[in-house]
Amino acid sequence: YFIDEFQDTSKTQWNNLLPLIEEALSVGGTCLIVGDGKQSIYRWRGGDVAQFLELSNNKNRSFLSQFPLHIESLNTNYRSGYKIVNFNNHFFSFLSDYLTPPHKQLYRNLNQQSNHKSSGYVEISILNPKSSNVVDQTLDTTYKYIIESKNDNYSFSEIVILTRSNKEITK
Repeated sequence: YFIDEFQDTSKTQWNNLLPLIEEALSVGGTCLIVGDGKQSIYRWRGGDVAQFLELSNNKNRSFLSQFPLHIESLNTNYRSGYKIVNFNNHFFSFLSDYLTPPHKQLYRNLNQQSNHKSSGYVEISILNPKSSNVVDQTLDTTYKYIIESKNDNYSFSEIVILTRSNKEITK
């Protein structure tokens, strides 16, 4: 089995896959699981960072503990510009100082090197979630960034807006 984007695998999906994986491993098959623990904080499609932690901890891998485990972290990021990689390294290292084990160790040890020639760009906007017009502020800020991007000669096909749901993106 090959499971890609494991960070987006819900607990239900994982529990459904476990018997299939156990069967495959018991008859000499293999299972390769690929994912990014940092991305699991977004909880897309019900993903849960606890699943990464459980896989790497023999005590919590239930019946899979009888099979050999090999974990490899990729230390080089080939897709993101170096400013984005550096931001992520600093952000997750900073975040780990405020977490408790085992999440603390997971996020502290996720630093990567960049292998991308472009610099990339990171900007954070913080809105007051208790504001009565947070939706309007979000729309105004998003519009401002789109106009700035267009003025910097980016095409609409190069601009991405991520939201948690289709309901949010319609706004």
